[in-house]
Amino acid sequence: MYKNCYVIKKPDVWNVYDVHLWTDEGYTVEEFQNYGYQECDEYHATHRGLKDEPLKKVYNWGRETQGLHYADHTRGNVHTKFLIDKYGTNDEPSVTHREVFFDIEIEIGGALTPEYIQQAPMPITSIAWWDKQADEWAIVILDKTGEIKAGIQDGREIIPVKRENDLIDVFLSRMEAIQPDILVGYNSDYFDIPYIYYRIKNRLGERTAKRLSPIRIVEERDKRWYPDQPIRIAGVTSLDYMRLHKKYSFQQEPSMKLDFLGEKYVGQKKIEYDGSLDRLFAEDKQKFIEYNFVDVLILKKLDEKFKYLDLTKNISHKGKCLYEEVYQSSRTQDGAISAYLLGEDIIPPNKDPNPITKENGYAGGYLFCPKTGIFNYMFDEDLTSLYPSIIMSLNIGKETFKGRIINMLWYKTLHIIFMVTWFAGLFYLPRLFVYHALSEDKISHDRFVIMERKLYWGIMTPGAILTILFGILLIEYHGFSLWLKAKVFLVFLLVIYHLWCGQILKSFKLGNNTKSHVWFRVFNEVPVIFLVAIIYLVVFKPF
Repeated sequence: MYKNCYVIKKPDVWNVYDVHLWTDEGYTVEEFQNYGYQECDEYHATHRGLKDEPLKKVYNWGRETQGLHYADHTRGNVHTKFLIDKYGTNDEPSVTHREVFFDIEIEIGGALTPEYIQQAPMPITSIAWWDKQADEWAIVILDKTGEIKAGIQDGREIIPVKRENDLIDVFLSRMEAIQPDILVGYNSDYFDIPYIYYRIKNRLGERTAKRLSPIRIVEERDKRWYPDQPIRIAGVTSLDYMRLHKKYSFQQEPSMKLDFLGEKYVGQKKIEYDGSLDRLFAEDKQKFIEYNFVDVLILKKLDEKFKYLDLTKNISHKGKCLYEEVYQSSRTQDGAISAYLLGEDIIPPNKDPNPITKENGYAGGYLFCPKTGIFNYMFDEDLTSLYPSIIMSLNIGKETFKGRIINMLWYKTLHIIFMVTWFAGLFYLPRLFVYHALSEDKISHDRFVIMERKLYWGIMTPGAILTILFGILLIEYHGFSLWLKAKVFLVFLLVIYHLWCGQILKSFKLGNNTKSHVWFRVFNEVPVIFLVAIIYLVVFKPF
């Protein structure tokens, strides 16, 4: 399977492209002529459209061409069409990726605006990386004084250099030797990658900067359209773990700083230091080295936990798009839908050039004036607006729904267990009152006081509390319907009966009981009435 591809249009040739393709088998360049399908008569038809339109394959078309299908696929992403043609519905990810996790440090010189990053005025002081497949750690660090010892320390390679030019050359040479398919950083699309590129370009020239790419092509993209990813390296995918976490986590983090996420999810904080990072670099280079390595280590641990890279590969191959395009859900969806339709010999349509409006037949959102007044129940449902974004934001899926069901079953199980415990006490404690009221000697009196106290506080009361607690948790799943309101009212009366038992227990203890054993025999039957009524409501739900 593919790992990356880069498309270059052939000059002076209509719709013909060179596709640079990196796969598990190696690197190749293939020619691809873009095509579409045009509506035609049945005699010339070779394919069918989504609405069973007769279609024929065409390679040349213009804006005036009518009845085109699949000609504007994925907004001009020719690589997706090429990958669909080559791999069809095969969505198995590549197995030979070389992934490098990295982090750079620079001298602090100003706010990291796009303009500042493009100027890249401050030197790069160090670059640390971890080669995942080789499990090798390394850092190249600027050391003008020669105080850092080169070599392997704690299984990590330390490469001190005296000039920034040498630092750049070491990094480029190592990347050329490793040949990474994916560079993983944190906020790297916005900062690390463009800063490295512009710093090299401004200092050593564009030709040297393009050594970042195996085919020596680096795009400087329009910041208006690519504010988070202004640089694209042909043949090397840049994946920003901050952007991946924003996309996949489905939650709003209090902070997106690497330090916060590291401590929250993997228990790994950044190295703490006094003063500025520049001061740390000047006064304690060993600690500075550790600081740079720990940033990479946090990335490593986060991916071991979340596996966002594996998820990205799987999604990309299903949508036949580039890995960095997973940030845009429409790209993967377009590709996946088109691949499926083509696998069924159905040609996807072009996107409608005319927007769907009220004027050309679409009613739009229906607005109405509400009835005024006070109502017991209100319900408002917009079934036509259940967008995928809602599903994503609420994390709705069969897996999460299954988890909710399992939670509900556990709550119900524990609710029933503690309900049985509670009622066992409610049945037995009044029976003890009967025997207590019949007793006349002090020994029996003292024995019943102890038994009643242990039963009431050791079994009945904990059972009542836990029954009510798990019952409250179940309301989320059942809703507060009318039958449940009736049940809650009965439970409320049962709690009063429970507290009444506590008062009777106290009167027996103090020797103040005035009730007869006959009265307690009647009192003993009250919980039975409650039990029957509650079970009837739960089983039959009559209202």
